[in-house]
Amino acid sequence: MIRYLPLVLGLTLLAAGIAVRTVRYRRLERWVRVDGVTVGSSPGGAGEPTATVVQFTARFGRIVTGTPRSFSDTGFYPTGRTVPVWYDPDNPERFEANVNFFDRHRGLLLILPGALMSLFGALLVR
Repeated sequence: MIRYLPLVLGLTLLAAGIAVRTVRYRRLERWVRVDGVTVGSSPGGAGEPTATVVQFTARFGRIVTGTPRSFSDTGFYPTGRTVPVWYDPDNPERFEANVNFFDRHRGLLLILPGALMSLFGALLVR
């Protein structure tokens, strides 16, 4: 029974990674893509991480400044760095910005280890 564990865990990671990428792309396909710029960071509360502040121009020249809604957009990034931004055209304050590696490759960080673990598990089961 224990020899099936790597296969089951690998397939679970693989499915989770595919689901994360699919959900994100479906949501973002109706959002508008623009370039934004990092303008600083906002200090977190007690024990909370610092969040990157991004500014971009939405439809009709509206300037939006805020922190991306993604949980992984924390940390300090140099001011003036250009980052890709996707915003909801109905509510531009609802946006995502890929400011770090994890944001850009969120699903792949589950898919790749899942595929490797599944392969290893399949070899164990043989």
